[in-house]
Amino acid sequence: MLVDVVVGLGLGYAFGIIAMARSRDAYGRARMAVLAFIPIANFWLLLTPSKNDVSSNRAPTIPLLTGALGVLTGFVLLFAAVALSAFIQMETNRMVAEAENDPRDAASGHRHDVARTGP
Repeated sequence: MLVDVVVGLGLGYAFGIIAMARSRDAYGRARMAVLAFIPIANFWLLLTPSKNDVSSNRAPTIPLLTGALGVLTGFVLLFAAVALSAFIQMETNRMVAEAENDPRDAASGHRHDVARTGP
């Protein structure tokens, strides 16, 4: 139970640091980081464009990953990942059910012999 508290505090601290960095990037000050902790207001922090055209490592920012388009890209990728995961799960379940009902395995009994005696 103490571990849960320590992990929660550590993650909260890390999230706060990230929120302050995003607030400095968007508004030039860290005071707006509190928006990251308010469920709907955090979109205001996410959708505010960066004040810098160049990232901290002097690389130009990618338009597809910044501002409202960046958030939309993230949601599209999240939706695609969930859909792909669901498709893989359904196909796996279908293949397992098909393998369990395969008449060739039942007729030969091979699968059961292998389990008892080895290959």
